[in-house]
Amino acid sequence: MQNIRPVTDSVIWVGASDRRLALFENMFPVPDGVSYNSYVILDEKVAILDTADSSVTAQYLENVAAALGDRQPDYLIVNHMEPDHCANIEELCRRYPGMKLVGNSKTFGLMAQFYDFPMEERMITVKERDILDLGHHKLTFVMAPMVHWPEAMMTYDTTEKILFSADAFGSFGALDGVLFSDEHLDFKALHGEMRRYYSNIVGKYGMQVQAVLKRPRRWTSPSSARCTAPSGAKTWAGCWISTRSGAPMPPRSRQWPSSMGRCTATPPRWPICWRPSWWPAAPGASPSGMYPRPMCPTW
Repeated sequence: MQNIRPVTDSVIWVGASDRRLALFENMFPVPDGVSYNSYVILDEKVAILDTADSSVTAQYLENVAAALGDRQPDYLIVNHMEPDHCANIEELCRRYPGMKLVGNSKTFGLMAQFYDFPMEERMITVKERDILDLGHHKLTFVMAPMVHWPEAMMTYDTTEKILFSADAFGSFGALDGVLFSDEHLDFKALHGEMRRYYSNIVGKYGMQVQAVLKRPRRWTSPSSARCTAPSGAKTWAGCWISTRSGAPMPPRSRQWPSSMGRCTATPPRWPICWRPSWWPAAPGASPSGMYPRPMCPTW
């Protein structure tokens, strides 16, 4: 049975959770499971962002088909080639023969080692600040090498102000049936898993992480990035003043005042806005830069 959730009117979460996995990458205990996150953007052109792990292939493909309806995808954007992101690339290509693959030069170098199917005619190679026009949505690409693989990149939707951030801002843990953090009663439960994920998966590349965090002011406007949409390991479907992958509020009933625009990410169990180190603190902020909801101050 399909299980999808709208993030906005035109962005749909099509990922899946895995609660059978005992060890992430055969190393890290995941007692609460893990989620694999992918998104569909419906516009004049249709884009899928990342895929999912092979352990959830059946569920994932059913979700994609439900989100697409009677439409065909024009693009599959590959932000990261780790198996929990890319395991269904070949299957999607088989189902949707007109779909193009969007990635950087290192993406396709790895893809040729993972898969043995004709991909040359499908390839669209992008570099830093290239723009993919879907119609209403304009997607800008941000290279993030070694955060935490050499080919990693992020996709920024300048229309919805969503940063599809691959493994950045991720966390261990399955989604527990909710996508937005203000739907979860236990909002503190994820803090430890977020730290553990960063420390073990991404933190060893601290210099590369800092380099990427300093870059957004050079490629977005000051009011950008309302939220992030990580794709690997418990992605956050939004940074609504509560979420963990996100964008503007519709079709949710709650309004998102313009003063709440500069959140980066809030996971399902963490209904607060998080201020990254490269944005100035506001009066009344805690030393960590966290603001309890529902007030997310203007910065």
